[in-house]
Amino acid sequence: MTNSREPSRREFLATSIVSLVGLSRGSEIPAWREDSQLDAELLYVGTYTGDGRRDGIYLVHMDRRSGELKQVGSVDAGPNPSFLAIHPNGRVLYAVNEVEKYNGRVTGAVSAFGIARDTGALTRLGEQPSEGSAPCFVSVDREGRVVLVANYYGGNVALLPIQSDGALAAATAIVRHVGSGPKADRQSEPHAHCIVADPSNRFALAADLGADRVFVYRLDLDGKSLHHVDGGDAVMRAGAGPRHIAFHPTLPLVFITNELDSTVATLRFDAVRGALSPIDAHSTLPAGWSGTNYPADIHVAPSGRTLYVSNRGHNSIAVFSVAATGALTLDQVVATGGDWPRNFSLDPTGRWLLVANQKSNSIVVFGRDEESGRLTPTRQRIALPSPVCLQFLAHPQSSTNTVYDRVILGGRVMDPESGLDEVRNIGLLDGRIAVITTQAVSGRDTIDARGLVVAPGFIDIHTHGQDPETYRYYSLDGVTTALELELGTSDVDAWYRERSAGERVNYGVSIGHIKVRMAVMHDAGTWMPVGDGAYRAASPAQIGEIAKRIEIGLSEGAVDIGAGFPYTPAATRDELLAVFRVAAKTKTPMHVHITPGVAGLKEVLSLAGETNAPLHVVHINSAALAETPVMLEMIRDARAHGRDVTTEAYPYDAGMTEIKSATIQDVYKSAPDERLAELEWQRTGERLNRESFARYSKIGGPVVVHTNTEQMVEVAIKSPLTIVASDAYWQNGTGHPRTTGTFARVLGRYVREAHALSLMEAIRKMTLMPAQRLEARVPAMREKGRVRVGADADITIFDAATVVDRSTYREPSLSPVGIQHVIVNGVPVVANGRPVEGVAPGKPVRAPIDQR
Repeated sequence: MTNSREPSRREFLATSIVSLVGLSRGSEIPAWREDSQLDAELLYVGTYTGDGRRDGIYLVHMDRRSGELKQVGSVDAGPNPSFLAIHPNGRVLYAVNEVEKYNGRVTGAVSAFGIARDTGALTRLGEQPSEGSAPCFVSVDREGRVVLVANYYGGNVALLPIQSDGALAAATAIVRHVGSGPKADRQSEPHAHCIVADPSNRFALAADLGADRVFVYRLDLDGKSLHHVDGGDAVMRAGAGPRHIAFHPTLPLVFITNELDSTVATLRFDAVRGALSPIDAHSTLPAGWSGTNYPADIHVAPSGRTLYVSNRGHNSIAVFSVAATGALTLDQVVATGGDWPRNFSLDPTGRWLLVANQKSNSIVVFGRDEESGRLTPTRQRIALPSPVCLQFLAHPQSSTNTVYDRVILGGRVMDPESGLDEVRNIGLLDGRIAVITTQAVSGRDTIDARGLVVAPGFIDIHTHGQDPETYRYYSLDGVTTALELELGTSDVDAWYRERSAGERVNYGVSIGHIKVRMAVMHDAGTWMPVGDGAYRAASPAQIGEIAKRIEIGLSEGAVDIGAGFPYTPAATRDELLAVFRVAAKTKTPMHVHITPGVAGLKEVLSLAGETNAPLHVVHINSAALAETPVMLEMIRDARAHGRDVTTEAYPYDAGMTEIKSATIQDVYKSAPDERLAELEWQRTGERLNRESFARYSKIGGPVVVHTNTEQMVEVAIKSPLTIVASDAYWQNGTGHPRTTGTFARVLGRYVREAHALSLMEAIRKMTLMPAQRLEARVPAMREKGRVRVGADADITIFDAATVVDRSTYREPSLSPVGIQHVIVNGVPVVANGRPVEGVAPGKPVRAPIDQR
C-alpha cells in the first residue's frame, strides 16, 4: 500500500499543457465496429495528459457478461479532459479542461462533444471558458438545460447554458466562494471541488474543500442563474475538506467524502428549503490503519442499500451498508489492485464496479453482488494513461436475442425529463421500459406508432371519481394514473383494499381533512359535508382527533393530505394549523382547494409558511378567476423565496360541484337572480333563478358554475407554474366534460390551435411535473412521467394532428379523438382509440406504509 502524499494540483498541472487554444469543431473519436456492440456497454474515460499526449478521452467497450474491457477509440479533447458528464438524453458529453489558462486568460474550459447515436463516436461541438482556473468537476442538471462546473483554483462555481444542439453558451452565473480551513497547505482559500443538482432539480450543492463548507444554491433554470440559499449551507468539521457528493435515491440524505480527514459524512437535506444539516461521519479506513490517505469519489447503489468510497493512499474501495434509516456501517474494504483510485463507476447492469487507478495507469473491474453490494476482484483490467473519470453510456441494445412483451415501432418519442424528441423503437418487458433504440426490436405484440407521438402516460393528480366507469373515461383521455387528492378519504387502508383486485389505471388517494372532519363531526353527507362537518366549529378534543386520524392515514400510505376550505367553512385557523403541522412534521404536501381570491391564497400561504408545510393549490384558474395573473405571481414569488408551493389548472371556463355543498349554498343562497344565472343545472342546461335554485337544492346534484373567462383559463394553462389536472367530477352517470376531455383538450386547443404551449411543454405539465410534485412522498413516482429505460411502462400514444376533446356540458361522456393507444404497466388499456375490455393492470400509487 502507498503512503505517498497528495501532490498539490498546481504541481501536477505544471507538468501538463497549461494553455488551451480552442480546438476546431469536428474532431472525432473513431467509431467502434457494429459487430462488437452485442452485450456491450460503452465507457468514456477522462484522463490527465501531462505526458504530452494529445488524445485525452478514451472509448472503452465493456462486455456486460464477462466484464472484459477493450479500448476502441480515443480523441484529442484538449489538455487534461479529466472529468466528464453525459447529458440526460445520451447525445452529448461534456469534459472539463483542467488547466490554469485558456486563450491567455486565467481560466480553464469546458468542452462539448456530440455522441453518435449508434456508435458512441464523439464529434467536438466547441468549448467555453469555465470562468475559473483548474476546473475539476462538471455535471448536467437533471433536465439537461445547464452545465455546472467547479473551478478548484478559481474557488468558484459556474453555470453554462446548454444550447439546442448540445453546445455550450458562455457562463451566465459565476459564484465565488468565501472561506478557509485550518490546514494551511490545502485550505488557505476556497477550492470548489464538486457541484451537482439535487434530485428535485431545484437546488445545486457545491462542496468546497478549502472552505470546509457545502454551499447550497437555488438553481434557476429559466433565469440561468444560481442564488445562494441563506441558512442552507452545511459547515463541515474543521479540516474535513469536503470533496464529492452523492444523494440517497429515496431518503432525504446526502453523503459527502471528506478528503482531508478520511471520512464520509451523512447530512440531512431539506428539499423544501434547500437546507443541509450534518448528522454524523464515519472513517473510510479499516480500524488501526494510520497511513496517509485522501478519499476521492463516492457513489450510492441504485437500491440505496450500499455506499462506496475510494481511498487514495490506502488504495481501496470502502463498502458501507446503508440501513433503512440511512445509518452507515463499514462492511468491506477492498484493495483496488492499483495506485491512487481517483474515481470509479457502477456499470448500468449493476453487476460490475470499475476503478480508475490514476498513478498505476489502469482500470480494474470488480464483480458486485447486487443484493449485499459486496465486491469481488476479477482478472479484468485495462491499461490506460492517467485515468481519472469513468462515465458509462449504455449502448442501444440489439434485439437479436431479446423478444419483448410488446414493442412500439417508429413513434416520435418525447420525454420531458431528458428532452428526447426523436423517432425511436421501444421495447417493454415485465411492466417496464426495457429499451429505447434506433435499432430493430421484436416483441410478442407490436404497436405501429409511425406518425404518432409516444409520451409518458398522463398523470392526473385531481380526480373525483374512482370507479371502473371513470377509470375507463380517464384512460380514453390518455390518463394512466388517476389520483383523488383533494377530497380524499377518511380510511386509507379500506380505500386501497376496495381496489386491490386491480383497476384499469393506476390509482391513489389522500387522507382528506374534509372526509376526516365529516367522520369526527358525524356529518350525514354521503360525498360532501352538509351538516356539522361543514358548519360546526370543532372543539379542541375534536381538533386533536382530526389531527390523529390524519396521521394514521399517512402511516397507512396516503399520497398526501387533502383539504377544501370552502367546504368546511367552520374550520378555525387553529384546526387548520393542526392539520398543516401534521403535514410539516411528515413532509407531506397539503393539496388544498382554497377560499377563492387573493385573500384565500394569502390565507393558505400563511398557514404553510407558519408551519413549513409543502403546499399544492388546486385549480388556480377557478380559485382566481380574473385575479389569475396576480395569484400566479404570488405563487411564483413564494417559490422564489424557497417555499415548496405548486399549483394546477384545468382547461375549461366553467366549474362544477354539488349544489348542496357549502361552497354553493354560502355564495348563492341569498344571491339575486342575476348572480344565480351563473349557475346551470347540468341535466337540463337551464340557468337558475330563485325558484329553480331552491328546488334543485332540495334534490341535490351537479351544477355548472359559469364564472371564468377563456382568457384567464389560457393564462393559467400556459403558465410554467401549472400542472394540468382535470378536477374530474362524475356522479350518477353524469358530470363535467373535463372528466373525459381535459388532456386531449390541452393538446388540441392550446397546443395545436392556439399555440399557447409547445407540445413538449404540454407533455411536461401532464407527466413529469405531477410526478415530481409527489415523488418525495411517494418514491415510486420517480418511475412515472418519463420515457426512459427502467421507468414504468405507462405510455400514451396520440396523433398530434387530430387529438382534441369532444365532450360538452350536455354530453359529457363523449370520449376524445386522437388518443390512439394507452398502456398501463406494459398492458394496453386503449388500442386504436377503443377501450380494451377485461384488463386491470393499474396498481396502487401509495406512500411507504409505516409498519410500526
